[in-house]
Amino acid sequence: MPYRCLRCHARFDTAQPVCPADGGRLVRDRKGEILADRYVLQAPIGAGSTGSVVWDAIQTGIHRPVAVKILPAGDEEAHTRFARGAWLAARLDHEHIATIHDAGFTPAGESFLVMERLYGQPLSARIARGPVPVGEAATLLAQALAGLAHAHARQVVHCDLKPDNLFLDDAAAAHLRILDFGIARVPRTAEGRPSLNEIPGVDLSDGVAGTPRYMAPEQIR
Repeated sequence: MPYRCLRCHARFDTAQPVCPADGGRLVRDRKGEILADRYVLQAPIGAGSTGSVVWDAIQTGIHRPVAVKILPAGDEEAHTRFARGAWLAARLDHEHIATIHDAGFTPAGESFLVMERLYGQPLSARIARGPVPVGEAATLLAQALAGLAHAHARQVVHCDLKPDNLFLDDAAAAHLRILDFGIARVPRTAEGRPSLNEIPGVDLSDGVAGTPRYMAPEQIR
């Protein structure tokens, strides 16, 4: 089974702990594979902590560049969160939130999510280069707040807002997009019920989730 490096895209015929050239993570090489009869995988461009891999892809028919996030089969709880995030993110339509195009399952039991293809870098990479000027930081903060206000108006709370999930799009100067609603929640009503109809089998409001460093203190009090 061939593998490909997430950083340099070098191809290897056998599995190795990391890429010998740059130490990047290796993922199974699926270049050319077609998902749902219409998404042709091109190259891996990212990976998540749950084992998910994001692929650069082309939607056939209209030749649209997209990003496809694939979650491997096996972890039922992870797939439940994945489905919840896709369902909630698909309710949102805002210039500062990444657009969701499609979602589904593969015959192998994987979940996949198709979103607009963005070119740029996460805010975490920008911060790593040095302090962000006050004016630029204010602009990015205003854009993030605008996206969050849109989500909150539709009863969607992100729950994992952090620099890794704020993407700076190269297509427009200082244009920010909010990514990854995988652990998003909906608030409960005064009667204790979720404020949106639930997906069967998917809890949209209970539990503690998020990145500890960025988690709301109300979750861990």
